[in-house]
Amino acid sequence: MTQKQQAFVEHYAACGNATKAAELAGYAKPNVEGPKNLVKPSIQAALQVVTEKASSERIADAKERQEFWTAVMRAEAKQRFAEAELKDLKDELKRRGVEEARGERFTVTAKEQISGRLDAKAVREFLGDTYCRFETAVVSTVVRVKAANRVALAA
Repeated sequence: MTQKQQAFVEHYAACGNATKAAELAGYAKPNVEGPKNLVKPSIQAALQVVTEKASSERIADAKERQEFWTAVMRAEAKQRFAEAELKDLKDELKRRGVEEARGERFTVTAKEQISGRLDAKAVREFLGDTYCRFETAVVSTVVRVKAANRVALAA
C-alpha cells in the first residue's frame, strides 16, 4: 500500500467520507479516487483492521468491567463508612451538648435548624388554596466540618 493510500485509510476511518479522505490524503481528483479506493482489496483490508482496532478500544473487556465495578463497590463502601462515622460524630456532639470543636486542621460546628414540612396533597384537598398556612416543624442538627488551614491540608 502506498503512503497516499495509507493516509486515505486513516482519514476515511476518521471522517467516513471517501471524497474528503482522498482530498486530505492529497489526491488530485478526490471525487474520483476516493470511491475507487474503497473497492481496492488492500484498502478494504486496512480499513477493516483500523475499524476492528477502534472498536476493541471502545469496548471494555471482562477485566476492565470487573475493575470498574470493584472500584464502584469500594467507593460505595467508603461512602457508607464515612456516613456512619459522621452520624457517630453528630450523635456524640449532641450527647455532649457541644456546638463547636476546633482542631489544628478542622472546625466542627453543630447547630439546630428548623425546617417546615407539609403534606401538601392532603391539606390542599381539605382546605383548598389556603393550605399554605399549615406546616409541620422539623428540628434537625446540621454538622459542618471545615478545614481550618487549606494550605496545610494540601501539603
